[in-house]
Amino acid sequence: MHAIRSGITVLGLLALAAAGAAAQGAVIQGSSSIQLLDMRPVVTDSVPFAATDSVSAVLRSTPNGVVTTCVPGDAYCFYYRSAARANLVALMQNLDVTAWGLRPGLSFHAQLRARTAEGDARELWPQATQTFDVLDAYVEYDRSPWNARLGRQWVSSGLGVFNFDGAAVTVHPLDEIGINLYGGGTLVQGLDRPLDAAVLAPVEDIPPVDRSFLVGGQVQIRPSADGVMRFQYQREVRSDRGALYSERGAMAFQYRFPHVSLGGLVTRDFATETFNDVDANLAFDPWRGIAPRVEFRHYVPYFDLWTIWGAFSPVGYNEGTAAFNWASADARLALGLTGGYRSYDNTYTGVAWLPLRTSGWRVGATGALRASDVWSVQGSYDMDINFGASSTDGDVSVRWQPSDRGSLALHGTAFQNIYEFTVGEGRVVGAGLEGAYQLRPDLRFVGDAMLYHHTGKNQPDLANWDQRRASVRLEWRLGGEPGSGGGAWTVGPVRRP
Repeated sequence: MHAIRSGITVLGLLALAAAGAAAQGAVIQGSSSIQLLDMRPVVTDSVPFAATDSVSAVLRSTPNGVVTTCVPGDAYCFYYRSAARANLVALMQNLDVTAWGLRPGLSFHAQLRARTAEGDARELWPQATQTFDVLDAYVEYDRSPWNARLGRQWVSSGLGVFNFDGAAVTVHPLDEIGINLYGGGTLVQGLDRPLDAAVLAPVEDIPPVDRSFLVGGQVQIRPSADGVMRFQYQREVRSDRGALYSERGAMAFQYRFPHVSLGGLVTRDFATETFNDVDANLAFDPWRGIAPRVEFRHYVPYFDLWTIWGAFSPVGYNEGTAAFNWASADARLALGLTGGYRSYDNTYTGVAWLPLRTSGWRVGATGALRASDVWSVQGSYDMDINFGASSTDGDVSVRWQPSDRGSLALHGTAFQNIYEFTVGEGRVVGAGLEGAYQLRPDLRFVGDAMLYHHTGKNQPDLANWDQRRASVRLEWRLGGEPGSGGGAWTVGPVRRP
């Protein structure tokens, strides 16, 4: 299986190289970035057991209030504190390659990433040692009414985004119906590694013992211009078919009525017979600038069968949210309000005289003002009170944009966290600059710098999260789009994110 996947990837890269030389047109766009992170990492420290006082069965406290974790019978207890200041310099190169015209309907695509890191805190970037990634590399043949892809790719749906090395075929037997079938060797979502890769070892106590194979299909039905429905089935099995890793399904719909649109999503874990996500939402057309939206959701966390986390029987919650957005007729002023209430299922834990919280709520507000053709202001505030933890955060920015070629913004942020089942509060304030400038039609410069200051309340000042962050990025492009009139390697405008 690994040899097949590697062969497919190599085949795709070789085909891309050949396409670049023989195709009628090609586009290469990329970004070259450098990021700096300067902070004090958190390390483990210890204190003699005899120097602590009991708090609970496994927690003890030092005379100055440091809460430590103690294993019965051990001579020392452990806690976390900040180490000396360290820095990380991360360098990354992204390439996005598309070539077409070797023959009608045939094209080649690849997204490649190279990275390296410098500094005395390279471990802050877990992937620093992975110097090269093939995010996708596939050959595509598109001739109505069908489309086929071969190579490294991904599929996106109500179940999430899944990377795999294999093939996908889409056919439209009717204009209103589309059928997509796909399959191949499964990769870790976002990492493009096999499920039994070493990168999972630090995260999972029981990683998969073998690679897996993904098969699935989607059917899209569009009964009218105002509605669409999607159905999906997906199964993941060990490569030797000796174990099932997952079996899931999803149904999503969106339909627009006069003055209102209705949407929904249902996902089902057939292996555990659980509905993981049941969602319904209503969005109303703007009335005097006001656009309301309401949503109701039932959610239960999902875990693949090969992980250990499902053994802890996570409980779900029911949630209702509402949002109201308003914009002035000239679009110079916009305001938004959101709110939600969440009720958790019974965990059957805690004690009668100290019951655990079973609900949570959140509120938020946003605002944007375009004071002139050059100056604009944006801000937001959110509060989330939840089971075992809470957070509040606010952001504001002032932007100066004298033309389409460049802009400069001043950012400010502040947030506060009360971490899971702790009393102490952590507060962070930050400020910085961000700017962008279009040097040429095919070259754009982006840069930013931020300073963060952390303070603690009602707890010993052991962990210092003060940070300095900065980055610069060059976005560039070679080539023209199909039909743009330019030949191969024609300079075109940079595609902004």
